[in-house]
Amino acid sequence: MKVVIAPNAFKESLSSVEAARIIGDALQAASRRFEPLLLPIGDGGDGTLDALLFSADGKVVEREVTGPTGASIRARLGLFRNGKVAFVEMAEASGLKLVPPEDRNPMHTTSYGTGELIRTALDLGAEEIIIGVGGSATVDGGIGALMALGIRFLDEDGKSVPLGGKGLLLVHQIDLSTRDPRLDQVKLTIAVDVRNPLLGEKGAARVYGPQKGATPEQVEMLDAGLRNLSERIKETTGVDVTGLPGGGAAGGIAASFYGLLGAQVRDGIDLVLDLVGFDEALRDAHWVITGEGKLDEQTPFGKGPAGVAQRARRRNLPVLALAGHIEDEARPALQAIGITASLSVLRRPVSLPDALGNARSFLYETAYELGRLIESLVEAERKGIWK
Repeated sequence: MKVVIAPNAFKESLSSVEAARIIGDALQAASRRFEPLLLPIGDGGDGTLDALLFSADGKVVEREVTGPTGASIRARLGLFRNGKVAFVEMAEASGLKLVPPEDRNPMHTTSYGTGELIRTALDLGAEEIIIGVGGSATVDGGIGALMALGIRFLDEDGKSVPLGGKGLLLVHQIDLSTRDPRLDQVKLTIAVDVRNPLLGEKGAARVYGPQKGATPEQVEMLDAGLRNLSERIKETTGVDVTGLPGGGAAGGIAASFYGLLGAQVRDGIDLVLDLVGFDEALRDAHWVITGEGKLDEQTPFGKGPAGVAQRARRRNLPVLALAGHIEDEARPALQAIGITASLSVLRRPVSLPDALGNARSFLYETAYELGRLIESLVEAERKGIWK
């Protein structure tokens, strides 16, 4: 019985690769009938690169780049399809995980290193570059990354604005004439896992700024700065980025790459599923198991389990989702996108530290019991108890 196991990461506890292996081991312990196919996924955020490297034929390239606080760090990118497609994970070079909590301040953190990774992909001859933008430490509108690619953001005196969110309000002119000319020859795609706009109550600054260390006063400054940037982009290229779904992803980098470089903005999960050959993997499958740390009302909108369920539904395959927490109000929406049943892996009331610390055993035990249940149902059907 072929089971495609395609979980997203269980945030702060298990990577998608670890989760897939645990579920696969549990199912095989429950019954020899199972033939698990491990296909860990990501939706553009932290850990997506590792999921791709596990499931797709690719190679890693490592370079020294500028980290989010300005210090040099080592960061990776992935090359796939014989080097024609490069995957740049923003969290590798500009991720929140790289900044200690006490140092988080999006007025200063920069996306410059992400631009350096994109430049590396150009050096390596990639024809398509996908930038997964989840998990960033920045609200700089992507100006750091674009500076690394040669674009100049100038103040009223014609001088380059400083890196970080503090530079956004100072942008008076955008000079595209110095951009890397290879950008005109490559396909750029921004892989997002959210659909927030650039500005306003649901925009990059107000929704994600506090998570990245911004004070209430800084949130207002960043939102005003992103508005200024959007106006300068429209003056430069004629493109209005304020209504772009997902434009607020990763502190606005999706909006600026769309407005200044013509990048496509797509749901990251669809890009990842295409790269790992997910549709082909579903052939002859009997079940699909997915999951992540939390399933809620945002899950149907571009999150990993939603993408998995929607593709499995096209083949009428049952989809089981495992998660640490499941919001009751979200269950109808989860079923509507093709998730047959969703199960919490928490087997008793626990604190958050307990849940995170014991995620491995909780997931294994739940997957094992799920395997025993499926085995019993199949056996009952074989014996003619169910028809």
